[in-house]
Amino acid sequence: MKTSLIILFLTLSLVVFSQPDCGNNFPGPGHIENPNTKVFYNSVYATFQVVDYGLGLRYDRRFTTRFGSYLSVAKGKYTLPDDKYVDHYKYVLGVDWYVHKFVKDIQNTFTIGASYHDFKGYKSASGKINEMEDYYRLKHWSFEVGTGMIIGKGFTCAFRFDFLRDESNVDFGWSF
Repeated sequence: MKTSLIILFLTLSLVVFSQPDCGNNFPGPGHIENPNTKVFYNSVYATFQVVDYGLGLRYDRRFTTRFGSYLSVAKGKYTLPDDKYVDHYKYVLGVDWYVHKFVKDIQNTFTIGASYHDFKGYKSASGKINEMEDYYRLKHWSFEVGTGMIIGKGFTCAFRFDFLRDESNVDFGWSF
């Protein structure tokens, strides 16, 4: 499932870059953005974490036509070996890079962010608490990279992947 989601979102980004008019519309050095072009400065997303079935929110703030930042908060539940599970809270702070529009109604973005993971107690069916700090999913710090797009008049979708934890997020939202 994770592999198919990665392939899907990377393919969508590559399709946008391979449009036939891509070379003709690419702005060169010294290009000034059209002042009449609407730039979306805020985006709000609903987030789904595939690995631990977590749900959360993401907020993007665009500072210029090319750069912005994002904040994401999510809660899920990891299932660990030996019938144990742990409540997982994820906090992310990152930067967005908005690339030039190659297709009239689609704006692509690339993201990179630092993640902090908090765990609210280890629980098992037997009631025992077992510290498993060496288990890679229980490390507190990691990073993620992602891609996304603003489609039409504000619909947004994004995909983020954490390579250290093998964890992916799918985001759907609206820009305004």
